[in-house]
Amino acid sequence: WIQRRAAHDVGLWSLIPIAEEPTLHRIRWGDVDGDGRAELIVAPLHGRGNQRPDWNGQGARILVFRIPGNPASDPWPVEVADDSLHIVHNFLVTDFDADGRDDLVTASREGVHVLARKNGGNWRKTRIGEGSPGEIKLGRSGGKRVLATVEPWHGNSVVIYSEPGNGDTLWPRTVIEDQLQQAHALGWGDFDGDGDDELAVGWREGAFGVAMYKRGSRERFEKIMVDEGGMAAEDLLAADLDGDGRPEIVAGGRKTANIRIYWNVAGRHK
Repeated sequence: WIQRRAAHDVGLWSLIPIAEEPTLHRIRWGDVDGDGRAELIVAPLHGRGNQRPDWNGQGARILVFRIPGNPASDPWPVEVADDSLHIVHNFLVTDFDADGRDDLVTASREGVHVLARKNGGNWRKTRIGEGSPGEIKLGRSGGKRVLATVEPWHGNSVVIYSEPGNGDTLWPRTVIEDQLQQAHALGWGDFDGDGDDELAVGWREGAFGVAMYKRGSRERFEKIMVDEGGMAAEDLLAADLDGDGRPEIVAGGRKTANIRIYWNVAGRHK
């Protein structure tokens, strides 16, 4: 982590090591034990020593670090939440089972899993999605939770998993798009103010761009283009930047070397 040397010091900040994980890809904060203090959660992309093209071998060690009394000098206590998954390209932190403790929802080659820390410090892994996702985001539609994924990793398909109403563990899976090239960005938001989230999607190859998908009748989704050819999206987020109650889309492109805000004005996107 990086620490400012002094309140008014304009020089370089101090770099303080926590641990080493050579394929680290994502970091998040979450209170996985419900003690009111957030832990640092680290997810490598793949296991140590894995090689192209299949990245087989050790699973990715998903690590949970606790902040020690003196974070600059004391070792950070760590535990392994899971080490069985491969190509863990992204994960969410959310209280998935509403028990007052944050859980981890992972997107990996083995599917969508929920990692939950239970009493005594044991972790429970539950598979809720049967695809092979690389990106994952959580929204709400029709009064239920919905998960969006990109499948496979850096793939062509956008998939919706809908929360089942019958207590089943596996969430029903619906492919709403399969013609993208290297889709890499997802974001839910109620862009039109109808009470249900729509899904923003960005992709970075071919005829790259940003689109919004709106749920219609019979689980069909309407695709509305937001940007055609101006954004090779690596990532995006939905946030209300102007305080009007409706979220904008903010996207960043590596190939196009740009960051764009798509302002949500009276239901129009520009």
